[in-house]
Amino acid sequence: MLGVVGESGSGKSTLARVLTGVLPTSRGTIRLDGKSLAGSLEARTKDELRRIQLVTQSADTALNPAHSVRSILARPMVFYHGLSTSAANERVPGLLERVKLDPALADRRPGQLSGGQKQRVNLARALGQSPRS
Repeated sequence: MLGVVGESGSGKSTLARVLTGVLPTSRGTIRLDGKSLAGSLEARTKDELRRIQLVTQSADTALNPAHSVRSILARPMVFYHGLSTSAANERVPGLLERVKLDPALADRRPGQLSGGQKQRVNLARALGQSPRS
């Protein structure tokens, strides 16, 4: 895991967006295990996308208010790991427990959660993809 700390306006968010492929690189290269990564999101492999996860500071903007916590956590596991929806749903309670949230929150929507709970859901979503630590 990597944490990036710095003053406001120092480029932390830009760096994170470039590392995850959301923004293209303007110069230089990004390496993962010694291998250069493509500068754009579209050119990266599913495994490369899975291994670099981003947890933003603003939890509200990262969670779709129309989906339940269960859906938010299960969907990436279906995409990245090829799990069935039911298999991914079975992993949700464990992810919530891992970030010290009650598994009963799985059927709530983000608007029903506190700011701290939303941030933990974002962390659980990133951890559920088995990023490199």
